[in-house]
Amino acid sequence: MKPAQDQTQAKPGETGLDRVVSAFAAYTVPFVVVLFALGTLIYWGRVSYFASGAFQAIPMLEGVVLALSLALLLVAAASRKWLYVLFAGWLVGNLRLTALSMGWDTLWLGQAVPLTLVPLMRAVTIALYYILTYALFTQLFRSELAQIGHARLQALGRFSGILLLVAALALPYDQFLPVMWGVVGVAIALVAFLLVRAIRLTRSVEAVWYSVTLAVVIGIGSGAMGLFASALHVDLFDDTIMHIAAAFVSSLLIALVIANSERKERHHRIKAQAELSRVYNVAPVGLFTLSMSGALTRANPALLAMLGVANLEGEKALWENHFGRQAWIKLVDHLERDGEVELEMQNLRQSPDQKRSSYRVKAVLENDQIEGSLQDITGHTDAISQLRLQANRDPLTDTLNHHGVDAELRVSLERMAECETYKLGYLELNSLKTVNNLYGKAVGDDVLRQICDRVKAILGLNGQMGRLTGSEFLLFFTNVTLERARELAQKIIDDLLVRPLMIGGAPFKFKCSMGLVELEHTQLEPEDAIVVAKRAARMARKSQTGQVLVQRHDARQLAEQGQELRLLREFNSGFSSDGLSLVMQPIMSLSDPFGSLNFEVLLRKHDRNGKLVPTGKIIAAAEESGVMSQIDRWVVNTTLSWLDENSGKLDNTAFVCVNLSGMSLNDEPFVEEFFATFERYAHVARKLLVEITETVALHDLASTRSFITRLQSLGARVALDDFGAGYTSFAYLKQLPANALKIDGAFIRSMNDHPTDVAIVRAIVTLAQSLNMFTIAEWAEDIPTLRTLKDLGVDYVQGYVISRPQSPDLIPHASSSAGFIDDHKTRQFVGYYVQPNPDDFGRTL
Repeated sequence: MKPAQDQTQAKPGETGLDRVVSAFAAYTVPFVVVLFALGTLIYWGRVSYFASGAFQAIPMLEGVVLALSLALLLVAAASRKWLYVLFAGWLVGNLRLTALSMGWDTLWLGQAVPLTLVPLMRAVTIALYYILTYALFTQLFRSELAQIGHARLQALGRFSGILLLVAALALPYDQFLPVMWGVVGVAIALVAFLLVRAIRLTRSVEAVWYSVTLAVVIGIGSGAMGLFASALHVDLFDDTIMHIAAAFVSSLLIALVIANSERKERHHRIKAQAELSRVYNVAPVGLFTLSMSGALTRANPALLAMLGVANLEGEKALWENHFGRQAWIKLVDHLERDGEVELEMQNLRQSPDQKRSSYRVKAVLENDQIEGSLQDITGHTDAISQLRLQANRDPLTDTLNHHGVDAELRVSLERMAECETYKLGYLELNSLKTVNNLYGKAVGDDVLRQICDRVKAILGLNGQMGRLTGSEFLLFFTNVTLERARELAQKIIDDLLVRPLMIGGAPFKFKCSMGLVELEHTQLEPEDAIVVAKRAARMARKSQTGQVLVQRHDARQLAEQGQELRLLREFNSGFSSDGLSLVMQPIMSLSDPFGSLNFEVLLRKHDRNGKLVPTGKIIAAAEESGVMSQIDRWVVNTTLSWLDENSGKLDNTAFVCVNLSGMSLNDEPFVEEFFATFERYAHVARKLLVEITETVALHDLASTRSFITRLQSLGARVALDDFGAGYTSFAYLKQLPANALKIDGAFIRSMNDHPTDVAIVRAIVTLAQSLNMFTIAEWAEDIPTLRTLKDLGVDYVQGYVISRPQSPDLIPHASSSAGFIDDHKTRQFVGYYVQPNPDDFGRTL
């Protein structure tokens, strides 16, 4: 460690008078004190005032020391400095130790101490004096001791005092003395070592004088000075005089050390205050003091500059005049609750040309006033706002990106919660994929920029544009009526459809469509609002009229669509089988009702509240969100896995109906995966009767015929579902080699009330029999319908008259579909009326 400079050397900023005072305190005063002590010793040595046995002055001396100690205690209480308390205690201890050395300790303030207590009192006095002396030493030189280190040695000195006190209380006085001399000897060596280190490393003048004091006290107290005088045959002073001198000199010198330390501390404090004042005035951060009435009582130049005032006179001193009433209330509320606060606030504009600035305020409540700082963070706030703006913008089109769209949606929905209506447009750029394929993505990006520039120009201040996907955008209409929003939307569509875009210098007519929705106040999630607008856009695209499709949704309509909207949101976030399950509805043979166990696999889904979602809504949402193929894949895999697990219990099962959507049959990867799964479960997959609707079949007749042929080659069968519902059912039948016809339930449910339905069903049955197909009638709900179907020659029947859909766990425990009939009359009718017909066995399975 680098030695400290001599404290009398000139220091930066120190005046000549300061140097004179320092030299006087460091050298002159201690020298004068020593000369005065020697002079009094020489004078008292020639008189008998303090001769041995002359105790008249002792009570007076004790009273003076006690009065001085009491005064020190009062000073300590006023200045809140523990050092004065320690010094007061040490003075009393020093007095008693001097009395012990001179044989006066049997008296205290003129009163005799019981002789039985004298040995204990002497031992305790020595131990306490040691503790006080070492504590005073560490307090006086705490900064020097912190610099020289040796923490373990310093701790040893403290613990030695505790050991000495324990010995004083536990041991007889004659046994205590050897322990005392051992401990004191170690302590003297320890303190001497620490003092030498302090003098060498810190050049502390106080440490030098303390060392001299310690040497004098030890020399006189141990008798070493008397032995030295005897060896030189010099008659110095009486022993009593020597002990009093030792106590006097040590007290004075330690008082001077304390006084000098206080002077240095005061000097450093004044210097620190001057430095703090200088920093206060030149600090770039505004510093202030506020009264609880909201008036600025002190402010540095930086704060005055921030406030734009030259002084704090009159109204200029009020905080709320610069930052507003609410800012002041918020500041006080936080301080009264927490005691400290950090807030951001903006100033009030005092004039039109004054810039609005942002500030960070840090403040604490101290002694019924507010101390704080004010930092100008306008640049930081502006940078954050710019970054936030960039984070919410699409770099290609300079429209809102996903984050920006979500933020704008939430703001708009909050406005809608205040009973405002909300207009949202959904723009689909249907030709963008064609442009990318023909000209490349770079040209497609240029086209996107052209389109967005044109749309934003038409919107102007009436709305803004947000990009959802590569070719889909949201339009946020603000402060316009629904009619005005429709006009703007139609103008955008007309501009894009009529005015061609320029691609490489050549014109290109773009196809697009838009849906516009007006939403009323309701609890609507942002994703649901997008879904509603997107559905309107898809309807507009299907209409192919070039007109904007406008829809108005009130709270009741949105509530009714709530379940479907939640489904769409769920499916749009990706397929999950959570909530999906299968049920199986028995299909009874009308030729052998108790000899077969056939059924159809049906999809079920429960929402998060456990409520059953209608199957039609599931399919519609799945097709709209593009996950229908994934649902079909899950249904097929789950069904085949179940058939594999229960294959030994399904001997009476000839077929299991499974529906496939048109989206799946037109999805080549799905078809290939379907047949791969079929071959993996080939031993049970042959029981599948795959249902295909007329709409699916007509979409791509060649692909459908290829699928049917391939499926039949593997041993499975195909049924044409909802047969008779379309206009071309009979016409396309000859082109599709199906195995069964599933008659549309609309002809079955009330057929006995409509002869036309009976005639149509008879025709379908006749046609199926001629083509060697079997028939299945669905939606049969009563016994008369069951009788008519039997009379018409229908092969299988399905509906509530037989059974509602059953849990897959129950199917393997039944021997026939008729076993699920709960109604006694229906079971009796089936038992007597529906008898096995050998002529039908060739057509049924």
